[in-house]
Amino acid sequence: MATVGPNGTDISTDDGRNWRALSLPYVIGPHGRIGVLRPSALKPETK
Repeated sequence: MATVGPNGTDISTDDGRNWRALSLPYVIGPHGRIGVLRPSALKPETK
């Protein structure tokens, strides 16, 4: 299981009894799709 909220992303491998934080910014989408946000995508473009 994974959960995403304003405090970050957490994952549980034991049906939600214990949770641990993930250091990478993950997102959960439709149909259980999981994506990872590249930190470079947050940097503004330079011209």
